[in-house]
Amino acid sequence: MKKNILSIFSVILLFSCSDTGIEVISYSDYSSDISYQVGSPRDKRLTFFDINEFKQIRSIPNNLSTGSLSGRVQFAQTHTIDPNNNEARKEPSLIPYRAALLLFTPQEELYELSVKVSNGKNTSVFKMVPPVNMPKSDYMDRSGTKPDITYSKRSWSVQLPYDNVTPEMQLDFMGKTTSQVELSGTLFGNDIEFAAPIEGAFLVVRLGMLTDNVATGQHSTSQAMTYDIAHGMQEYFQTVPFARLFHGYYEDRVLKKVIINNGKIYENKSDYVGADYYSGDMRENVAKAQVSVGIDLANKGVASSPLDQSHQLGNDMFYFTVHHAKGRYTNGEGKPVDVPHGLSGGNGIGTLVDSTGNEFSHEVGHGYGMGHYPFLNDASDGSVHGYTTSWGYDAYKNRMRANVAWNSTPQAVMYQDKWYITPFQNYYGWNRDCMAGGVADSAISRYTHNTARSTRQVQKNIENRYFLSDDKNNNGEYYYISWDKESRTYKKVTDEKFLNSRISPTRKGVPVITILGGYDPTPPHNAVIYQYFRGNWGNVFDSIFQDSPAEATSYLEITYYDNKPKKYVVLSDKRYNAKIINKLHVNIAEEDKPKSITLYVNKVNKGSTTIKETVYDKPLLKAVEIGKANGYQDVIDNDTIFLNDSLANKSIDNYILSAKEKELIEIFARYKALNKLDANPKKIADDYIAKKNKADNINMFIDNNYISLENNDISADEALKKLFAENGLGSVIFKFNQAELNGKCMEVYQSETSSYAVRLSSKCNESKEQRWAIDKSGRIHSALYPGYCLDMKNMSVLQLCSDDTSQQWKIRNPESIANGVFYENMGTAGKCIDNSGGNSDKIISYNCTNGNNQKFKNKITEDENLYLSLFGGSLIEEIWKYIPAEKVEIK
Repeated sequence: MKKNILSIFSVILLFSCSDTGIEVISYSDYSSDISYQVGSPRDKRLTFFDINEFKQIRSIPNNLSTGSLSGRVQFAQTHTIDPNNNEARKEPSLIPYRAALLLFTPQEELYELSVKVSNGKNTSVFKMVPPVNMPKSDYMDRSGTKPDITYSKRSWSVQLPYDNVTPEMQLDFMGKTTSQVELSGTLFGNDIEFAAPIEGAFLVVRLGMLTDNVATGQHSTSQAMTYDIAHGMQEYFQTVPFARLFHGYYEDRVLKKVIINNGKIYENKSDYVGADYYSGDMRENVAKAQVSVGIDLANKGVASSPLDQSHQLGNDMFYFTVHHAKGRYTNGEGKPVDVPHGLSGGNGIGTLVDSTGNEFSHEVGHGYGMGHYPFLNDASDGSVHGYTTSWGYDAYKNRMRANVAWNSTPQAVMYQDKWYITPFQNYYGWNRDCMAGGVADSAISRYTHNTARSTRQVQKNIENRYFLSDDKNNNGEYYYISWDKESRTYKKVTDEKFLNSRISPTRKGVPVITILGGYDPTPPHNAVIYQYFRGNWGNVFDSIFQDSPAEATSYLEITYYDNKPKKYVVLSDKRYNAKIINKLHVNIAEEDKPKSITLYVNKVNKGSTTIKETVYDKPLLKAVEIGKANGYQDVIDNDTIFLNDSLANKSIDNYILSAKEKELIEIFARYKALNKLDANPKKIADDYIAKKNKADNINMFIDNNYISLENNDISADEALKKLFAENGLGSVIFKFNQAELNGKCMEVYQSETSSYAVRLSSKCNESKEQRWAIDKSGRIHSALYPGYCLDMKNMSVLQLCSDDTSQQWKIRNPESIANGVFYENMGTAGKCIDNSGGNSDKIISYNCTNGNNQKFKNKITEDENLYLSLFGGSLIEEIWKYIPAEKVEIK
């Protein structure tokens, strides 16, 4: 009867709200009538998936194919999705050969759960982790006043490696209830909807056109795809539906002379007046047409084409060339002015100021065929996230990507005068798709989390593209393949029209010398060949290199080192378009060591570019590959260098780890990559992981026994003490002392706004309010509130202890502490704890001066109890509360 009432109420709501345009979700999807509570009562985080917009608990449908176990299976890649019917819901489908987070939400509470994954080739069994260990969100509230959100407090999870996620995949779940009843259930492969495992390549170059100043972006860290390539590509990969992505870069290039499509040559500055981000003849004719489109066509084996932005050949693997370009133009007074270009994309190229943030996500989105504000006329969820849109997942960092804008104002918004969207739990506004003004508001990514509907459209727009095989045919050439949805396999392309328009490469994804320029095969035969472009990823087509130019009048002549014979590349002897000149674009394998490339037009030498042999002595960094078999190895290799450097001089007996170091060590442990580290860094990493596992055991125990501990159950308290001992954490003894700064004692007090306020008092005493301890990670704890720490971001109020480096402090003068101690922040070098003004009670952080205002009489007690540095503030507060008899404070 209850279901009927809810259904009727649903219909009434849907009809009554239709006139206002409020989007109402059918109550038939939800119910508060479930058999167990949502999450642990100690978990104060909000939950996204478990509660709907009406603050009701979502029901759990059963989408297993068979068995006694019932529950909802989901996968998380770019988005959290169901196994099937995603196309009908306009959500992306599961991408084969790409790692995925498997989620299972049972209809009844489970004690343990595992899954057997079989795909016809191999079988793997994974122990799924309970809801308390759900991967953390990308929480990033700068105010520090809003709660974190977890995706679900009911879902079990485990990451499936790429080679388990195949079209033959079958999932067999095996679980036990809290009453030890064994249950099992199966999801057959035929009940899983797969997308095409698309591949793509991004190529990036920075240009200076008639200026020595190449485009460098708005600030030093805004061009991640040029200076932080592995991480930038990894972060972007998590937001787009590819199975594999490549990233190649070119060395910066300054062009001293350029040619535009009417044949005019500039050597000092362009005649164009009024150039800006969006306009300029060199922007269109040089950066876009000759460089970006030229690179694209060179990778497709086309040697010459009209000097415009047409790619001529379509349906290839998704190639996208990004250029950061700056050109010297003419201002309104006739003087030279350097102008950066950017903020546009599409047609396989991007003209960008930055390669981070929504600019990159948005402009590449145009390259996927997406327009502005996708689907907003039909529904809100194509442009704006909401209660019914999906979260994302970062498989490298094992973190969930929320669909809220963490630093937004929580207010209701009306779109198109018909889509009324309320904020999440009155705390957060929703993020938007990258094509609708989204932001990269995230602790784990510099790129925008798109809506599921938009991502589904991207999947549809590019899933039919052809791409190159990983193996060669009998002719020693790579061949074109595509994904067949019916058979769920790769097949050779048989499209004759496509094949007849192509030649096949003999080398792919190799370091290349790319030759670009413009030429006019008609009088007066103006031409420019640019200095060679050197890149670390490109395709090479041996069939375009001839032993002689034969009857051609326009061609390239190539000489090589090591006494290799000359080769020639024939170019068109006629204009492709009567109104504009031609451009040229050829890749030469770097391993062939070309020496000089000369352009001939009408059989006349029009210039050349020469490569010194010493150039080849300094190889470029290898291209980055993300996904499929390579997974995140290129990122791990990059992070190995960082960890070896950062941990090299730390002592196993007394080391402090930053949040970044901890995160990377945990990633390396998850990917079984700790053996890549040098001896001392590995020793520290192993030690940290062992201690973290102990901390996790404590956390799990408290979660499972929370109610008993809250009710002062003596047996639970004793069990917790025993667990401390078993995990080598020792007795729960806490050591705190007075912290005297500038003749005053640091103390916690009750202000008008906070119980955790901090000040300096001239009346020193032995109260808890004036006792402090510093842990092994450098956090300064209060004896009154041990889970709260001194934070540089807000020195006047203690903050819940976290891994943020703003809470980590070190002694600035360890060699001379007899004359006083100075504490410097580890997150912001050069900032010390300071008594503001000297005579006040205010404590601040200030530039380190070694003055009396910053001098502590003695070191703050260095507490050796491991839990202080291993645990977060909430857990410390709980332990302090549950085992009060063990508290000891000393001077």
